[in-house]
Amino acid sequence: MYPNLHFVFKKLLNWDAPMLFTAIQTYGFFLALTFIVAAIIVYRELKRKYEEGLIEKAQVKINPQFDVVINAVIGFIFGFKILHIILNYAAFIKNPQEIVFSGEGSWIGGILLAAIMSGSKILDIRKNKLKKQTILKMPHELIGDIIVFAAIFGLLGSKILAIIEPEAWAEFVKDPMGTFFSGSGIAVYGGLLGGFIAVFIYARSKKINVLHLMDAAAPALLLGYGVGRMGCHFSGDGDWGIVNSNPKPFSWLPDWAWSYTYPNNVNHVGVRMEDCEGMFYTDRYCFELPNGVYPTSVYETTIMVICFLILWSFRKRIKIWGLLFSIYLIINGIERFLIERIRVNERYEGAFDFSQAQMVSIGFILVGLITAFLFWKQHQKRLTTVSFDD
Repeated sequence: MYPNLHFVFKKLLNWDAPMLFTAIQTYGFFLALTFIVAAIIVYRELKRKYEEGLIEKAQVKINPQFDVVINAVIGFIFGFKILHIILNYAAFIKNPQEIVFSGEGSWIGGILLAAIMSGSKILDIRKNKLKKQTILKMPHELIGDIIVFAAIFGLLGSKILAIIEPEAWAEFVKDPMGTFFSGSGIAVYGGLLGGFIAVFIYARSKKINVLHLMDAAAPALLLGYGVGRMGCHFSGDGDWGIVNSNPKPFSWLPDWAWSYTYPNNVNHVGVRMEDCEGMFYTDRYCFELPNGVYPTSVYETTIMVICFLILWSFRKRIKIWGLLFSIYLIINGIERFLIERIRVNERYEGAFDFSQAQMVSIGFILVGLITAFLFWKQHQKRLTTVSFDD
């Protein structure tokens, strides 16, 4: 496995890359790639829908003073961390996540960058004589804001849902700040729910047709989920299945796709690997599972890519607003419910021994079925109204 990009270069190319590459975590890299892929797909779909006359321009309120405040806040956050990282580079290289997600930072760096970014915004406002007003923009031009809202509140939701797991909750009670700001412990469904709520509210505030936005996001969510699971697999973050001692069913199937021990996993789980000490810049990741397990992340990536291709191929044929998103909910719910049967996860006694993800996935399926019916009824009503007007 590849805890960070330094491991990627070392294991694949036998190149001792500069230590700066240790700061780029493999899971974080794929997480960023997830949002990039999603942004491209949603942008294309919103643009297509606008050009076909399905959605209208969005109403965007320009508030220069608010933009100055936002620039100052963003500048402070980045400056607070960046200067602290520079001054503590050795500790950062050793454990990037601990430095980035800790509450430590440089107030001087934060104040300086806040002043620079807010000052540059003030100069831009005066130069272009910007004033408070409402303008119209094409929905796909707002993709940057949409992705930022999805990322911020998605990460927040993923942490909250992960924390309410019984085992994680006990850790949270002991150390609330340390647990919340740690780089580990996220729940995918929490991310989906948090991101959805934030984007829904944002879209309503901009007068964007929410159902069309949901349909535009449906294929992106499938593919993005698959890309994200690639990060889970290649980093070895513990998102794997139960022990698989069954014989491989097909001779052509690679061993790692049936039963895998996740060597050099990022969770430091398992037994010490032979001939690993001294091979990399650190021995922290010299562990692998004692027994092979189902690589469930590989299965989820494969399923989601296939489902994305299917959904993408007939998306234009579906004329019912919102139905594509309902189909996504059903697909996601069924896939996750089934994969949990062979996946390592905490179970809730008295709830049919379901995991948290299985209970949420049942909700996804039910919501998908109910909304599909409601969207179909709305579609019939629109057709009736159009026929009556004609």
